[in-house]
Amino acid sequence: TGLTLPFIANTGQTDSSVSFYAQTFAGSVYVTRAGELVYSLPPKDGKPGWTLVEHFAQGKPHPVGIGVNVSQVSYIKDKHGKAVTETAKTFGKLNLGEVFSGVKVELVAHGNTVEKIYTVASRVNASHIRMTVAGSHALTLDANGALLAETGHGPVQFSAPIAWQEKQGKKIPVKVSYALNANSYGFNLGDYD
Repeated sequence: TGLTLPFIANTGQTDSSVSFYAQTFAGSVYVTRAGELVYSLPPKDGKPGWTLVEHFAQGKPHPVGIGVNVSQVSYIKDKHGKAVTETAKTFGKLNLGEVFSGVKVELVAHGNTVEKIYTVASRVNASHIRMTVAGSHALTLDANGALLAETGHGPVQFSAPIAWQEKQGKKIPVKVSYALNANSYGFNLGDYD
């Protein structure tokens, strides 16, 4: 699950609303030009596929690939009745920019998940971070602090959050937990400077 997977730039091989996508072991994750995270879960136990969509509530993401990989993806595209081979760049991370006031967001795809990294500027309140989840029947927390999105395939787990503060070159742990509100979540932070 620690294997880092590339984000592939959409150069016409998928829907035009998609900016980048990653193929994880749990399904495909699409990052739209509007910055939505669309999780396409494959069919399971005879049930059709399932889609979850995360929105940065009142946020303004602008996805940009960073860390261009040496590898590229090739695909065949039909151009005016003629098969043409195209290539697409791959990236180690996506930078969504300053999504919320004073909060930058990056995405990294791993084996079966996409990690969201929020960097909160000095003197900025992390309560500005709010994510809505569409396609889930309910959001709950398990005993370990993980977020569970209930779907027709069963629960989809978002791992418990981890937070720290960098001070004089050291990472100092900060208590953090999910803050749920119906179909959305944010974070509760413990004491920090």
